[in-house]
Amino acid sequence: IKCPIVRAIENGKFEPHQIDYKYLDAISLKCDTGYKIEKNGRELKAFSAVCLGTGKWDKQSFPTCQIIDCGPPKELENGKVCDLSGNAITTKYLSKIKYSCDEFYSMTSEDDTFTCNVTRRWENELSDGSRLRCTPVCGKPKRSLVEQVGRIFGGKKAPEGTIPWQVYVKPKSSRAGGILITDQWVLSAAHIFHPKGVPRSTPLDLDSYTIFMGENDLMDLRNGSNLPIEAIHVHPGFTSESHNYDNDIALVKLREKVKLSQHILPVCLPPADLPRLYEAQRLAYVSGWGVTNGDYLYSYLQFVGLPLANQSVCKSSFVGKRMPGGQSPVLTDNMVCAGDGTGQADSCQGDSGGPLTKWDSETGRWYAVGIVSWGLGCAQRDSYGVYTRVSRYLGWLQDVMGHH
Repeated sequence: IKCPIVRAIENGKFEPHQIDYKYLDAISLKCDTGYKIEKNGRELKAFSAVCLGTGKWDKQSFPTCQIIDCGPPKELENGKVCDLSGNAITTKYLSKIKYSCDEFYSMTSEDDTFTCNVTRRWENELSDGSRLRCTPVCGKPKRSLVEQVGRIFGGKKAPEGTIPWQVYVKPKSSRAGGILITDQWVLSAAHIFHPKGVPRSTPLDLDSYTIFMGENDLMDLRNGSNLPIEAIHVHPGFTSESHNYDNDIALVKLREKVKLSQHILPVCLPPADLPRLYEAQRLAYVSGWGVTNGDYLYSYLQFVGLPLANQSVCKSSFVGKRMPGGQSPVLTDNMVCAGDGTGQADSCQGDSGGPLTKWDSETGRWYAVGIVSWGLGCAQRDSYGVYTRVSRYLGWLQDVMGHH
């Protein structure tokens, strides 16, 4: 008694292969690599058939071998995926795809090409793609402020897109600045959130602060949507002593990440191994909407170039001077001074918490070297503006952002 010869099957074969099959002979289907056994639209783990004494197989119909499918590749936040062939994405076995990041973002890994493998996962030789990220590019605006020659007190209007990390912070009764350092974190001054003379124990009301970014004109800025705040972290070393602005630094976490663009882009934090960023007489730039010539509050973002001052010269300039409360000012190594002492340019009230940035030609990036903190008067001769030295707080910044 013989059973019918099994027809050849595409992308697979029946084993064992024989000239004829007799009573009780058994066969099983083996699909080629990358294919699966499928019958009536349902996948089978295995398939076998036995030749019966009636001369028929014990199975009425036989399955086919269908190519396996990895399914759609995972979406990449702030990025996209395309087929290497340039056609529409296919998700079958051995299909190849490539990830890329949107403008203003960069890939965390060079392993950006993936293949649909036999395990039905998108993988390459080095990674399964689980750590693939598009992270914000810092300190590389489309337009550079370095090209804008200028010597906000003594300043000039900031061209659109040249200071995309500038943040407008609006407490209920004043206005201040901030610095975008990631797509969800804003760096600013502690005294904006804990004004001098107010005990640190006073709880922060997040709803009393509004944050805007993406425009240079305050009218346009305020007409846009404010960014809700999730948390404010003030440095634990900042005190309520009116004459002491040591540790004048705070971090604001936004409730949601902002989408980066030509007008919204973070600035880089200064690496510990780049001391040249703080060399005296090198030009840095301060920006804000604060008091300018004639005690006017500008409605358009201003900027000015200021040389970083020698720390000992700056410290000497405060000898014998008094803060508004009558105490001697405190200048520590956590601060950096800027200005030329001529009284022609400075930052002032309303600029607090804003950026003091430095362009580094070797890395081709902008760095936040300081945060507008304090000074005696505005643009006074033989006096300097004092800024929080950001490089002294890299550990604290990373700790806060890493745990929150």
